[in-house]
Amino acid sequence: MFVLLASPAAVRSPWVTVRCGWWLTNRPAERLLIVLTSGEWFGRSYRTSTGPSPRACTALRGVLREQPGWVDLRWLRDADQVDRANPRLRDCVADVVGAIRQTPKDLLVGEHIRRIGRPCGWHGVV
Repeated sequence: MFVLLASPAAVRSPWVTVRCGWWLTNRPAERLLIVLTSGEWFGRSYRTSTGPSPRACTALRGVLREQPGWVDLRWLRDADQVDRANPRLRDCVADVVGAIRQTPKDLLVGEHIRRIGRPCGWHGVV
């Protein structure tokens, strides 16, 4: 699994472009997960509007035939404090872990509830 933390800094990084390009050439695009930390995700392309015109991640431009999995974590930038009991955060963590483990999110959450005995926190899932 290749997890791309999509942000304006990632778009500007030549290393991110090289690594994304290598992955998309040598591995299945289905094993790419976009974790959006800032900017915008438009179907099959990432853009940032930090400059005079939107910039797209060059490694992803025109390569993705289908929309990859993606998780929106932009809301964390506005959070004063990150609490792992936050249901929204737990849902996002389950999305990321499920993609990495190739396990449906419902199974992860169910296993967590069986281990802990209640749906609070994420001890033992990751």
